[in-house]
Amino acid sequence: MRSDDEAVDGERELPLVVRDVLVHLLLRDLAAETSPGAVAHACRLLDADDAAAAEPAAAEDRTLHDARVAVATVRRTTTGRDAPPGLARRARARLDAYARALVDAPRGESLPTRLAQAAQLSVHGLFFEVHEVLEPAWRVASGDQRTVLQGVIQAAVASYHARRGNRAGARRLAASALAKLGPAPDVWHAFPLGRLRHSLSDLIASVDGGGAVPPPAPERTREGTDG
Repeated sequence: MRSDDEAVDGERELPLVVRDVLVHLLLRDLAAETSPGAVAHACRLLDADDAAAAEPAAAEDRTLHDARVAVATVRRTTTGRDAPPGLARRARARLDAYARALVDAPRGESLPTRLAQAAQLSVHGLFFEVHEVLEPAWRVASGDQRTVLQGVIQAAVASYHARRGNRAGARRLAASALAKLGPAPDVWHAFPLGRLRHSLSDLIASVDGGGAVPPPAPERTREGTDG
């Protein structure tokens, strides 16, 4: 059985169109819980033998409709003549990682909830998705709040680069994130900024020392939900 790191590592070459439709399903499930959610629907549809089952219908539940659109996109992309080998398997593995993260991730769109979601996604190595979850909050923020959010996002992107072996990019973004997070409290809306700063420092030291680069990630938290 593969670890979360191994599963997510295999997804780093997903085509942009596939990555975007899958992330959309995750964001839908994080914003408003449904049973089953869009990710669960997509997993079921990908496992089905009937390709026609993935085609969206004119009038149906929006969650299922979005899952069908995503799966149809994955199938069109993975069956093309130039599709990389194993692309369908990698798309399915990404959905599996989403399903695991959704088990404990809170639902909602408040800032504390988005931060708790980001922490949970980081636990599962979903660093690109952390950026997607926090960007809406960053866009409407101002002042110190905007600076801290940008730092957390940059830390996630640094982790993404570290996973892909881009040591220079990881170090540059980690240093920028650390500068933005430096004046912030150790805990912010229940999010462990102090622990994240420590991880960023470790990443920078590892790059400078030529060692293995550990992606910075806060421990999971279930606080800060919308209730």
